[in-house]
Amino acid sequence: MTHVVETLIFQKGVNVTHLVETRGNIFLHCPPHIHLAHTISADYYMKKGIARTFRLKYGNVPFLRAQTQSIGQCSILNHNGRYIFYMLTKGRFFEKPSYLSVSTALQSLRRHMENLGLSQVAMPKIASGLDKLEWTQVRRIIIRTFAGSNIKVHVYYL
Repeated sequence: MTHVVETLIFQKGVNVTHLVETRGNIFLHCPPHIHLAHTISADYYMKKGIARTFRLKYGNVPFLRAQTQSIGQCSILNHNGRYIFYMLTKGRFFEKPSYLSVSTALQSLRRHMENLGLSQVAMPKIASGLDKLEWTQVRRIIIRTFAGSNIKVHVYYL
């Protein structure tokens, strides 16, 4: 069963962030027209946590790796018209990201989405599972990053 909380967040009276938080499985409950994003390490290890599920479901690791992105950037996979964004937030799989690397990667995501004309993206509670960052702070970074954009951000959690 899914539980949805949809919020319009106003900052300084002008900038708006449209955030939808849904209790549910991102792979089962997210509509296919909404693009996906998640965080990974620059070594593209993806063998633990939700990154493992992305790797198994969408594959194409050599293609992603060939994009040679660095920390704070995104590798992009177009999977049958649905973009999957791989936000690089740390160097190696056993390291932990910083709030700065998460913020920089989210800014890269926003730029890519705006350049591609995309209006919705779904992601898990990024950097707060195995990476152990505080979700409340990551959430604030998401809100700040997407303020004033026309991008609706969906966050799925179990």
